[in-house]
Amino acid sequence: MSNFSTLNSLDNELTLSSGNLVATNTTSNHYGVKSTIQLPSTGKYYFEGTIKTLGAACCLGTASGDPSLTSTGTRYLLVNSGGTRQRYTDGSNINVSGLPTPAVGVVMQAAYDADNQYLWIGMNNVWMDSTGGVTGNPTTGVNPTFTSVSDTFFAVNQYTSAIGTNFGQFPWRYDPPSGFVALSTDNLSEPAISNVAAEKPEDYFNTVLYDGNATDGNSITGVGFQPDLIWTKTRDSSNEHFVMDSVRGTGFGFEITSTYGDITGNQFLASFDSDGFTLNSGARANRTGENHAAWCWKAGGTAVSNNAGSIASQVSANTDSGFSIVSYTGDDNVSATIGHGIGATPKVVIVKCRSTAGTYWTTYHAEISSGTNGFLELNSSAGQQNGAFFGATQTFNSNVFSVGMPGTASNSTNVSGRTYIAYCWAEVEGFSKFGTYTANNDNNGPFVYIGFRPALIIIKETGGSGAWNILDAKRDPYNATLTGNHLLANAPNAEQTAASRSPTFSVEFLSNGFKLRGSHDEINEGTNKYVYMAFADSPYKYSAAR
Repeated sequence: MSNFSTLNSLDNELTLSSGNLVATNTTSNHYGVKSTIQLPSTGKYYFEGTIKTLGAACCLGTASGDPSLTSTGTRYLLVNSGGTRQRYTDGSNINVSGLPTPAVGVVMQAAYDADNQYLWIGMNNVWMDSTGGVTGNPTTGVNPTFTSVSDTFFAVNQYTSAIGTNFGQFPWRYDPPSGFVALSTDNLSEPAISNVAAEKPEDYFNTVLYDGNATDGNSITGVGFQPDLIWTKTRDSSNEHFVMDSVRGTGFGFEITSTYGDITGNQFLASFDSDGFTLNSGARANRTGENHAAWCWKAGGTAVSNNAGSIASQVSANTDSGFSIVSYTGDDNVSATIGHGIGATPKVVIVKCRSTAGTYWTTYHAEISSGTNGFLELNSSAGQQNGAFFGATQTFNSNVFSVGMPGTASNSTNVSGRTYIAYCWAEVEGFSKFGTYTANNDNNGPFVYIGFRPALIIIKETGGSGAWNILDAKRDPYNATLTGNHLLANAPNAEQTAASRSPTFSVEFLSNGFKLRGSHDEINEGTNKYVYMAFADSPYKYSAAR
């Protein structure tokens, strides 16, 4: 059965009623609300809003961020009881002639063509163009009200008024333009990785919980695939995070919380197995009497040579899930390129030097790094820093990523003769998302739409000091993570809970994203910016809240 979009009570400043389809504002301020489903990147979608009360402002359109009229990414038709009709965008407006007179019962309409990034807005089947006229025609695809509209939601904004919305739950007052459909889960594209597809999210990422026993042959099963990257942490005590990967092999590991290079010996894996992995007795991920968590990713198995960049690399890549493990040797070039094998542009790249101690986990995240020198350190609580460690001339595309800054700097990603490992992730719709959000310093924190129910979320503040917080649906399985169970990637601390942190630390996992439920400085302080990495339990088309 299809789930139609409604107005999102978790991303809302208005009073909602009638199953979150009627939005009302009785205050003398502009407030807004967005839809529960983000407009897809392909297809054509239509919705209506009927004016129920007409006051100082009644607005219908789209918003990519805060749905207030002045925020960047707002695209609205604004009408009011004085007869105003305006094409309104990012705080500026154009008066429109030719639209029906605003009145109770008048239908406001929006039609979005994602393939061309066109948006038409109209009233009673009269459609605005971009100049203040009414020559728009979504059926023929001409004269859109707005162009270059992307990453957006249907939205309404009210000021002493009310509007009743219809995303397709009820018969339309007007037939949608030809080719346009309702915004519902049935009309979302089929995810390549989904719960009903041949390949499921847990075929590429999974979390397993297990007990250590400090004996040889401790076989950990239930991963569901042979992992290529395994990140483990004890939950009960203060011990290091350890990372093993199939490119380096069973005899090598990293400590995330340190600046060591490769750690070798009988301290890690005996083998990577078809349904998990087997630990040695001396394995730091096999401490007796300890509960452990392991986050596991599937790459491409045995590494192969890649000559796409200026530096040759060895790559284990999975193009389906957008993940690869890359081994390379530095050459001192300030803008070297390295093949990653994913076939899509990486959004996150984490580089660690194998051969030299005292080197940090230099981290590229597209939201702060793309086109800039911004970077983070996975092993540190420090906020965003600057340095051209990902290329004096930055090159990130479907074939290569760039590195630079030769010398002896601890963050260096390209010192001649040093060996490196890079973990690279590209976004895959419905499976992975690497984005940003802005705090509001309130227990009713931001809602972050990612398009799937998350299995794992990692959050880091960029503007100041704060831990990398790891939350997953295995350690907090019921509408995770209302109890706030989390581990800190850059610290050896035992598992934290909401009760152990002040102010409140809680993140609610939802069918289409996550909601911050606390004002702790590491997730929702002031108006700070945070980046996140998220991996799916189930894409929104097929997911349900727990």
